[in-house]
Amino acid sequence: MEVNDTKNTFPFHFFFLFSFSFSRQVCHY
Repeated sequence: MEVNDTKNTFPFHFFFLFSFSFSRQVCHY
């Protein structure tokens, strides 16, 4: 695993977490 790869995956992870939280909120309703 290269440092560049981790840096590139960071935004993806953040987006995934945000999407998951948003999906949970919508499902809650």
